[in-house]
Amino acid sequence: MTTRILGSAAAAAGAAFTVAAVLAAGPRGALAACGSGLSACGALLSIVPDIQACYNPSTYTCIDSVLCPAGDSLCGTACYSPSSYHCSGTTLLSGAATTTSSSSSSSSSSSGTTYTLKDTYQGSTFFNGWTFFTDADPTSGFVQYVSKATASASGLISAGSPTIIRTDTSNKYSTSSSGRPSVRITSNNAYNAGTVVAVSLNHMPYGCGTWPAFWMFGPDWPNNGEVDIIEGVNTNTLNQMTLHTGTGCTMVASQQVQVGTTLSTDCYAYDNGNEGCSVQAANTASYGTGFNSAGGGVFVMEWTTSSIKIWRFTHSGVPAGFDSGSTVTPSSSWGTPAADFPLGSSCSASHFNDMNIIFDLTFCGSWAGSVFSCSGSGNDACKSYVGSTPSAFTEAYWSINYVKVFKS
Repeated sequence: MTTRILGSAAAAAGAAFTVAAVLAAGPRGALAACGSGLSACGALLSIVPDIQACYNPSTYTCIDSVLCPAGDSLCGTACYSPSSYHCSGTTLLSGAATTTSSSSSSSSSSSGTTYTLKDTYQGSTFFNGWTFFTDADPTSGFVQYVSKATASASGLISAGSPTIIRTDTSNKYSTSSSGRPSVRITSNNAYNAGTVVAVSLNHMPYGCGTWPAFWMFGPDWPNNGEVDIIEGVNTNTLNQMTLHTGTGCTMVASQQVQVGTTLSTDCYAYDNGNEGCSVQAANTASYGTGFNSAGGGVFVMEWTTSSIKIWRFTHSGVPAGFDSGSTVTPSSSWGTPAADFPLGSSCSASHFNDMNIIFDLTFCGSWAGSVFSCSGSGNDACKSYVGSTPSAFTEAYWSINYVKVFKS
């Protein structure tokens, strides 16, 4: 591995910071080269792209594959101190973030509440806590969701370290059929505010025609809410995090303290074709090939009565308590979330209740099909491609280390 000495740099918008350490760095993927007590971070700001840095986690933190001093947050590719600066979208502004009112705004740091581990879905018993959905796809996807017995017999699932959920990659399917066999599972337990959900992944489904998601939703949809933690279609490169609700829920973009970019603010499911209120991640390591080539990572959602926030961490940069331990405490060391959805006067916390967790992988349908352009365009072309090209779906699988749920 080539060794480089990395010195200091200045962030955008006049926010000064230094990387005051000697770090060994080399091409991404050379994880074994980091010495004892050091962790690996996939890139060092925008100074040396495609470089992996080894760092001391007691002094630095890795946020979205960017190395920052401990306690700093990330805005775009710039590290900053939350006590002196704040992030609006991907723009760094002078001054700490302010809260205009407790009912309508949330700050960049999280609740500080300590959450205790309640449920763990992991290893050989992973599927014990889930129900396999076998009805027609509500999103009009070209998919046949199969039972646990069928999925197991067909090699679409395997529980272990890691747990695998995949689609069929051997057979062709007529466009007049239900579609390519796949898996959708729903947690038997439902959750409410005062919850942190973490999913550790090595790999997520990706490719033309695919529409994977890790999400939550409540009964009598959309009146008890939906939170999309991981979602994308086709060859997207950026994760999209979205809320869908009953009437009367709107985000105020100026109050969203986040690294990601607000795409839409109307959360009502029956407006704008169920677009929801959506935030797009800022970093290509958040979804698809970028996420998978970086070795995966850990997505974390904190849901309180005042906000719903989503972070993504590298495996080496995940906060204490998730991989092992029984408690987690959100703090400024977690950095600015990828997405921040304040709850209050413009969107009551009462929109979100009794939500279950879902993994699914569908194809084509109302989103992936409508924007499909890999081989022809549109939903019919998508169905033809998905049905006739089984070899195209070797990357269409989840590799899951764990799902953990913590409660306050």
